[in-house]
Amino acid sequence: MWQVRGAGKPSSSQASEAAEPSGASSSQASATTEPNPAKRRTPDEYEVNRQEALRRRREQPVSVVSSRELRPLQMKAVAALERTDWQNAIIVMPTGSGKTTLIWSFKKETECSIVIAPYKLLADQLVVVLGEFGKVFRWPLTEEQGSGESLLSTAKFVVISFETAPDCVGLITQLEQRRRLGPIWVDEVMEICQLIRCHVICYPTQVHTLKTEGSFRVSLDNFWTLAANLSLKGVDCRFIGLTATLRTDDVLDIMKRLGSENMLVSRASCYRAGLTFGFRVVPVVETAMDEAVKLVKGSSEPGKILVFTTGVDMCVQLGSKLQQDYPGWVR
Repeated sequence: MWQVRGAGKPSSSQASEAAEPSGASSSQASATTEPNPAKRRTPDEYEVNRQEALRRRREQPVSVVSSRELRPLQMKAVAALERTDWQNAIIVMPTGSGKTTLIWSFKKETECSIVIAPYKLLADQLVVVLGEFGKVFRWPLTEEQGSGESLLSTAKFVVISFETAPDCVGLITQLEQRRRLGPIWVDEVMEICQLIRCHVICYPTQVHTLKTEGSFRVSLDNFWTLAANLSLKGVDCRFIGLTATLRTDDVLDIMKRLGSENMLVSRASCYRAGLTFGFRVVPVVETAMDEAVKLVKGSSEPGKILVFTTGVDMCVQLGSKLQQDYPGWVR
């Protein structure tokens, strides 16, 4: 009810007459201020738009995306991988520095990269991440993913678990025959090492030594089987391992399981200078000495050069040879 200054209460008829314009104006206002309902897209329209966005992303050259988004540590790792004097390599980078980015940035557009992951959760994450840069298949192949011919023709990445690595020999062979085989990436490559850790527990009267394996897998020879079968079929492939931690002693074990006679290890760190190690397996001592001298002489980067030998006598002999070429420089 309205209250007018200087006047008494209006009658019921006046109040109703006065209320009519107010009601009309309110209804008119509500009619003018009510927004028009937005037209919602149907599921089919949404799927069409999503596929179109993915198509535009795939058509974008990978090199353009990688050059724009690579970080300094990633650029150093790519520079190490571009060296042609080493067949296989291990990239050591800190956790969270973007090791996965190397998988899609270091590949040709026509190639299909094989990615071997140790855990199902990690494999699922790789499928999602790599799916933004090309078509991804999981191995073994399922009916939902399509046919084998579709994989061989259109796949950009194939994600494989550690246990099923030997079963993909035929896949890798066919990709190599079609000239589509890219690098074979081994994520968390340290997981293929069977490390034996000794824990000593001391009691007042007893000493107990407990031995536990550093990995929960017992059939890590799958990688040796994979490398051996690929070698028998004459497949020329390149293994690239990714890890955040690596010990020098473990490199030979990784090389053995991957069937590799040479390995380039590049370590990129946020707080320490980057290091590059070259590992070669040479059965003859004299040949090994000559190879070590060549590696030292062929290094063009300034700084210290570390040479690891399997014995003290070989270290002394190598030091004597290098001292002749670099007097006063070798210690």
